Amino acid sequence: MENSEVLEITYEAMIRIVREFPDAQQTYQKIMDHHYLQCMNHVDELKYMTTIEQFKQLLATYPKLEQQVSQEAIARYLGITPQSLSRLKRRYR
Repeated sequence: MENSEVLEITYEAMIRIVREFPDAQQTYQKIMDHHYLQCMNHVDELKYMTTIEQFKQLLATYPKLEQQVSQEAIARYLGITPQSLSRLKRRYR
């Protein structure tokens, strides 16, 4: 994966910020809504799409993903082994 910096904030600190700066509530809500929708979309994909359909959708959404993320991470996201991902990719291409 690309180098990145991860920042962390506790729930208690976030509540304190929202109380002190009411405008932060809107930003906080947008972030939470975005992540909630991503999770729900992933759950729907797992329930209703085949693994190959999930893989195609993942690449359509993130075209450069394979250059940025390890095959192990992609396989883990799809809930399969790296070997299964390799076979799936051969069939897909």
